[in-house]
Amino acid sequence: MLSLHRSFFLAIAALVVTSSVASDEPIPETERPHTIEWPGVPRPASEVFYIEVEEDGMTEKRMAIDCGKFALLTTNYGNWEKTNDANPRYSIQLSPKGNHDIQFALSRFPENEFLASLENEQWSGYIESLKQHPLPRIIRHQRYSVERKAAPIVLNELPYRALEYEYADSEGSFTKAYELFAFINGDLFVFTLSGPSILVPQYREQVNLMISRMYKL
Repeated sequence: MLSLHRSFFLAIAALVVTSSVASDEPIPETERPHTIEWPGVPRPASEVFYIEVEEDGMTEKRMAIDCGKFALLTTNYGNWEKTNDANPRYSIQLSPKGNHDIQFALSRFPENEFLASLENEQWSGYIESLKQHPLPRIIRHQRYSVERKAAPIVLNELPYRALEYEYADSEGSFTKAYELFAFINGDLFVFTLSGPSILVPQYREQVNLMISRMYKL
């Protein structure tokens, strides 16, 4: 009887050791979460120009962003200016006058180059890519306008996804990014507000207002 008990406990111990070893093995590719990475290819460049428009009998200046087949117009009032040394991740970057630590950028993606839609499967793939980044992105907030309406309004209520995430760079400084994804005329547009974590919330309302006042030319 003692021999039988001893054999039983040895078998259990072997099973525990085997399970422990197996848990340290690499996860097969087929079992890894689906990820959709932000493309590394530079974005098509856009330019900013200004036009005068008539509104309520008054002439006002509007900022226009060239998007190829159309332009996006919005109010600016001279508060934001184009950044000349733009990151190739973006089609264009703007900074508040006197503060180039803050960036408001637009990225344009032709059809099927990045996300094919804003549906859950596609969106989850992008969120997973942020979590697996070498400097992991900590998701602070995300929202789907179809499920919950809030500012901003995008081109007469186009559906969009918005998220905010934060990460620490190699020197330990925290950066925050607020991204808004929307499809316009078949292309994916991503509006990004980014900069030091402590400063980004101070500019979010301005950016939401600029986006809400946008219209196509």
